[in-house]
Amino acid sequence: MSFYAAHAQDSFEDARQVEHEMTSWMRKRWEMRKNKECNAEIGEPSEGNTLFGVSDPPVVKTKGNPGKKSTAQDSRNPRKCSNCKCRGHDKRTCPKLSSMPPIDDVPIYNISGPIHRWGGDEENNVHYSGDSYEEMSKSVSQGDTESESDGETDGQSESDCHSGAIKVPHLASFASRPVIEERSVALGKLRKITCVPELLKDLGLHPICKYEGRVNWTLVREFFAGINQFEVDQVERVMVSTVRGHTIRVTSDRLAQFKKIARPRETEKQYPYLPGVESPTFHDIWMTLCLGSWPPEDNPNPKILLNILKKDFVLLHHIFWWNVHPKSPRRELNAKQSMLLHAVSNGFKPDIPSMWWDSIYDAWTNDHPAASLPLGHLLTGFIHHQRKIPDLIQDRWGKLQNSVIGPGTMGKSEGQSKLHRAVNNPASLEGLRDMILTVQENQIAMWGKLKRVERVVCPDDDEDEDSFVEE
Repeated sequence: MSFYAAHAQDSFEDARQVEHEMTSWMRKRWEMRKNKECNAEIGEPSEGNTLFGVSDPPVVKTKGNPGKKSTAQDSRNPRKCSNCKCRGHDKRTCPKLSSMPPIDDVPIYNISGPIHRWGGDEENNVHYSGDSYEEMSKSVSQGDTESESDGETDGQSESDCHSGAIKVPHLASFASRPVIEERSVALGKLRKITCVPELLKDLGLHPICKYEGRVNWTLVREFFAGINQFEVDQVERVMVSTVRGHTIRVTSDRLAQFKKIARPRETEKQYPYLPGVESPTFHDIWMTLCLGSWPPEDNPNPKILLNILKKDFVLLHHIFWWNVHPKSPRRELNAKQSMLLHAVSNGFKPDIPSMWWDSIYDAWTNDHPAASLPLGHLLTGFIHHQRKIPDLIQDRWGKLQNSVIGPGTMGKSEGQSKLHRAVNNPASLEGLRDMILTVQENQIAMWGKLKRVERVVCPDDDEDEDSFVEE
């Protein structure tokens, strides 16, 4: 039975009047709130809108979260500007940014760690982006001190020079850039946990760790499309292509001259192995690269996980196969990759230009030019070095790519980027260091398990042997 049928006529009239007043008042209140939200200031509470003793929450304007309301009732204070720490605007509309000089006029300093006094090692001093250390020191010690001492006394300028203070531009000038501050990381910082830098120095492999550049993908695709299949010699490693009317001849010697890498002689031990050299077995490779364990038996496709590699070989794997061979697996090694590490550990000198040529040949035979990434910038620089081929306006350029160990990114300061690179990009310095620490933890855990097994198994074996001898 309804509410109106259960009451008399007078009660029905009164109830209808009350309902009409409530609905009209609620509609009027809703219209007032709607108009107030459009004109309310940030953090201003609505005036006099109280229903059953509960007032309306303060109206807070936000950018809007997808799937949620546009008014954040839980947050009492709006967000601050990351530049001036004021409310009412964000860093894109900050009035202080308009008074700053343009980004192109501000010098960029790459800091490789804490600021030291002048006269220290080159690895600890400040490096100027794009120039050598000598040019950087001259520009900082002469040009910057002269410009700073125009409005100061001689005593103050001398004290600043002796104290080694360097004035870095305000970080707000780099707000429109994706990377706020980039610091160069020296390869010697990994010497505390590995001996790979000395090995790279002995083998002369530093040039593969110091390249950077942008990829002209249009030019690279034209290079792969213009390769003459009748002039490709896989034994002598010769490849000829026609790019925009120019003939490009790619050989191992020309790649070595372009990157200034010394190739091993014919009388030296080298990898890829020369004809007549016996390749090692999988058992020998396993016992050399892995921890003190035994290789699996009856495995048709032998693979080695990075977790059971020795820490020096983990770093060598990333250096070689992220700078030499494209699209390498992250957590395991195939037979070809493990054979290279075994050869380097036994004194074989790797022929990097020949391995580059093999990678380019594999990308061409698989009809996948994009598979030559990280060699895209190598091909772009090599083509421009051989022939002065003009770049067209419609060419598609890739992003700036750095090598794995070289101008590193261990100090990139923007949010959680350092953690993201450690997890998602094992080729970065953070990923390498995280991988090495993981391997060390796995080593400790593995040796602990082996000791437990030895304590449990070995005494029983000894007792059985003793009892057998007594009998």
